[in-house]
Amino acid sequence: DRGKFKIPSLRNIEYSFPYMHDGRFQTLAEVVDFYNMGGHLSATIDPNMKAAGSGRNWS
Repeated sequence: DRGKFKIPSLRNIEYSFPYMHDGRFQTLAEVVDFYNMGGHLSATIDPNMKAAGSGRNWS
C-alpha cells in the first residue's frame, strides 16, 4: 500500500490561510477551537449518523 496516497506536507501551513474548504478561519487557533467544540452540524448530515462523542482535545 506504500505510495498509494499523496498526503500534503504541513510545512509552512501557518502561511496558507484562510483555512477549511470554505475559508471561514483566518488562524490555526480558530481551526483547533472549532474541532475542540465538536465541529458544526449541518442540515446536509445524515440524521442516522451517530454522534462522535466527546472527541479528542487538540489544544
